[in-house]
Amino acid sequence: MKLCLEIAARHSKFYSTHRLNISKNIFYNLLSQLPQILSGLIVSIFSTRILGPEGKGVFGVLTSDILLFGLIMNLGIQMATGYFISSKQTEPRKILGVGIYHWMINLILLGGAFGVLYQIQPVNILIPRMGAQWLPYAYVFASFSLNYMNTLLNAIFIGSKKFRYINQSLILKAFSDIVFFSILYYLHLQSELGMQEVMGAFFLVIALQSLFWIISYMKEFGEAPQMNKGVIAQVSMLLGFSLIGYLSNLLNFLNYRLDLWVVEYFTTIDQVGFYVFAVNLTQMMWLISDPIAGILKPNLADPDVKDRVSIFSAFQRANATIILIISLIAWLIADLLITLLYGSEFSASILPFKILLIGNFFACSSKVFAVYNVVTNNIKFNLQATAFGLMLTVIFDLLFIPENGIIGAAWASNIAYFGTFAYLVLVCRFKLDLKINNLFLFTKKDLQFLQ
Repeated sequence: MKLCLEIAARHSKFYSTHRLNISKNIFYNLLSQLPQILSGLIVSIFSTRILGPEGKGVFGVLTSDILLFGLIMNLGIQMATGYFISSKQTEPRKILGVGIYHWMINLILLGGAFGVLYQIQPVNILIPRMGAQWLPYAYVFASFSLNYMNTLLNAIFIGSKKFRYINQSLILKAFSDIVFFSILYYLHLQSELGMQEVMGAFFLVIALQSLFWIISYMKEFGEAPQMNKGVIAQVSMLLGFSLIGYLSNLLNFLNYRLDLWVVEYFTTIDQVGFYVFAVNLTQMMWLISDPIAGILKPNLADPDVKDRVSIFSAFQRANATIILIISLIAWLIADLLITLLYGSEFSASILPFKILLIGNFFACSSKVFAVYNVVTNNIKFNLQATAFGLMLTVIFDLLFIPENGIIGAAWASNIAYFGTFAYLVLVCRFKLDLKINNLFLFTKKDLQFLQ
């Protein structure tokens, strides 16, 4: 009997320590986000003042292009990387070998597609008009190239639970953002700058991140990528797991970004700039939800973890409560904040921003809630939820945007974000028997459980 009690005590201490480790990792990751939030505000203010509404619209479209091509062409390999490394079914050097092959194939495909598009129709809905029309093509191609490897290496470190490097990368990005864009804005005050200089600064930040990840991989793992035997088996394993999640992420991206291209089609490029600004400002709150979801995923995927539902629900409520508080504060100070920091020319973004705060709350909650389907190998439900959300996006974008412009786009997004979250909750409750009565409010009991 005494032996049984000792074993039970050891198990209790182990699982308590595990919960504490997750809490510490998330805490330190969120702490590292503070410089990121500060740098995000500085970059947003300086780049917006340099670009103006029209330039903000053009740059917003190019940024969305980079994300779109990244999602379409990565086939979900980065997402599967974190899962299979954390569950000890593969190794970093094998993943990196697959990734290098995939990266080279993507560059050939994207370069060829851009070459044909540039010859046939250099100005289109994906690539807006610029003075030197080759420049946006080159910027999107080069940024996509570096972003692919950065994301893959990031996923390798997350799957290996080496979160210290994740935090360091965020701090480095924040510091380089602040330095580069402070210098850029100072030079702008001396002699007016424009789109090319802003693109150059963003690309330098991405390149610095790439250098950090290469050095970190060599330092931590020190193994050359495995690019000979076993590549096909790795590809088969990764794609077998990731394709559903890949489609889900792609649909989710369209759910978040399709309205931007619809706004561009039905209105003017300055209206795109106002809307991109409002969207980007609300999505800064993803700097809270993304780290929580990212750290929960490999920890809850660990086959040794216990209390999965309790840990998940506590962090879901913590995330929702933080986002709710920030959203209320942002709504109250939006008029003063936007005009003071960005200038009165962006006052047209205030109302869309306030409207989007409603839907963004549910979008942030969906990011964490979707983790449960991933770690229980039920990614198909995430796909269904995002498909439902995208259907709502298409319907209400076409109903609202032609007549109401960016205000209609904001309300259409709210409907889609809420619909996606509601679908996730209902499916998890009735299909997976995940009964969480309190979804949003962090409690004293949650705090005691996670300590």
